[in-house]
Amino acid sequence: NYIAISAIERNRGNYTEAESHLQKALAIVKHAYGEIHPWIGSDYQKLAELHRIQKKYPQADEAIESGIQALSRPTLQRESDDLADQQVIDLRVFLSLVVEKAILLEAVYSEDSEDIQLLRTALEHYQKSIALIDQIRRNYTRESSKVLLQKEATKVYERAIRICHDLYNYSDSTEYLELALQFSEKSKATVLAETLQANTLTQIQGIPQTVLEEEKSLNQKIRLAKEKLTDNPADTLTSQEVFTLTRQYDSLASTIAHLYPHYYNLKYNLEVASANEVRESLSDNQAILSYFEGDSVWYVFFLTHHSITLNEVTKADLPVADLIQFRDAISNSNSDYRELATMSFQIYHQLVDQPLEGKNNIHELTIVPDGILGYIPFDALVSQSYEPTSTRPHYLIEDYTLSYANSLTLLAQSGDDQNLESELAYVGFAPEYPENLVANSQISAAFRDVLAQLPGTQQEVRNAGNIFSGLTFLKQQATESNFKNLESSPTILHLAMHALVDDQDPMQSKLLFTEASDSTEDSHLHAYEIYNLKLSSDLVVLSACNTGYGKINRGEGIMSLSRAFMYAGCPTIVMSLWRARDQPTTQIISRFFQNLKDDKPKDQALREA
Repeated sequence: NYIAISAIERNRGNYTEAESHLQKALAIVKHAYGEIHPWIGSDYQKLAELHRIQKKYPQADEAIESGIQALSRPTLQRESDDLADQQVIDLRVFLSLVVEKAILLEAVYSEDSEDIQLLRTALEHYQKSIALIDQIRRNYTRESSKVLLQKEATKVYERAIRICHDLYNYSDSTEYLELALQFSEKSKATVLAETLQANTLTQIQGIPQTVLEEEKSLNQKIRLAKEKLTDNPADTLTSQEVFTLTRQYDSLASTIAHLYPHYYNLKYNLEVASANEVRESLSDNQAILSYFEGDSVWYVFFLTHHSITLNEVTKADLPVADLIQFRDAISNSNSDYRELATMSFQIYHQLVDQPLEGKNNIHELTIVPDGILGYIPFDALVSQSYEPTSTRPHYLIEDYTLSYANSLTLLAQSGDDQNLESELAYVGFAPEYPENLVANSQISAAFRDVLAQLPGTQQEVRNAGNIFSGLTFLKQQATESNFKNLESSPTILHLAMHALVDDQDPMQSKLLFTEASDSTEDSHLHAYEIYNLKLSSDLVVLSACNTGYGKINRGEGIMSLSRAFMYAGCPTIVMSLWRARDQPTTQIISRFFQNLKDDKPKDQALREA
């Protein structure tokens, strides 16, 4: 395998040998398939990369152009404006060549930093790459392909953000910061859309199975036709078949957009909120901290009504290991709070302190985390240097009212929603569990992630029911079937129960209701079931344990029960990020509800509680 041998030689620094083996691979593929084939394009991309590493920039550029030519086919008469789809036989290989061109332009700029146009052209190629990623993603049906694409896409987003930051530093033009934020949001939008690709999601928001089957069938036909065209790029009949099937798919997508807008927006619409849209929604005392995790850098966006800034924090200064250590320590009730305070202040100093310096008018702060930062409770960060002789640490929640969002786009969308006032103000569930399943230890029973009776939840729901004159389901009435059979969504939905979080397969995470022998339900409300519910509650309170603590993969974000409720139609979620003790949880939630009854905003009500 000449390609594999070439890669080995390249890694050893034997570039002449590596190029020799690549040329042999190219000759074999050209002899077998002619001058147009995806493998030829792919080999030229590897050759371009090899030349770039050796700083042979003209040869690298020539290899890229040769690779694009190897993917070209005669253009059919089409109405589409998507030039890439018209002209190339393999979008994935074409993407690799466009990205390679952008990287090459960056490399040339590093040698000649006087020519800023090189960076601007590199940015244009990254923008083209991101458009290609969107197009390719829509055509993929296999999970493995999507995961691989997302890993590649994250690297593209990171490079594009870095170039935007460099161009901002050169020009002082905030349009580059706004574009960098758009790339960060694009990454999050793709992540959230991919949630819908799980095999368990066969019916979403009422879309008929026949429509889903038609969508799947057209996708498969397009994929098979494109594979056939790959083997014979000159086959005009197959080219026409791809064109016709694509038009049918576009027509179906348009129909779905009209009849099932929620499904369409989640799966197809990757438009993101602009920086201006987000900033206009902020008052003078509100700000947003939005993060993007790169390979070696944390990017920190800070938005107020009047400004946008971007800071970089290297992972050498804030390693992921430090964040994991902090997350583990704050989740452990036996941790030394003095060591924890010191660790916490360092994280605050790196991620929060610099953007907020001198912003004394800011009182409300929204956090948009990325990657491992989704595990971090920013409220609990120590915001002032702590000395062991001090009485106690000073926490960020004492300085600001904090809230969280999965993305700025979702935040903007939730801001457009009305504050729904249902005929039913409140519904609460507090189940009980069979004695043969519960823990007998008093220590275990004190927490909500170990199966034990939770006496505090009964009082918690009773208190809330009295505050709001709502509907309560206690003990034997707190069943999964009663939950699913609610005639309408209450304004406040309160689930005070055990939660079992599956970090390996987040869709299997579940809330545990009372077992009911006369029901077809299994008493476990899984995350994948919640995605299929149609809810409209303005607020969901998950006073269970670890409901915000799900699986993190690079480019996937946190998939947890709380996000499932968000997808089901509930814009605001209150949840826990670590083991919740039963009695303190009851006290906090009861105070929170009383504050809501007193007409305090949700984030302020929770902060004061």
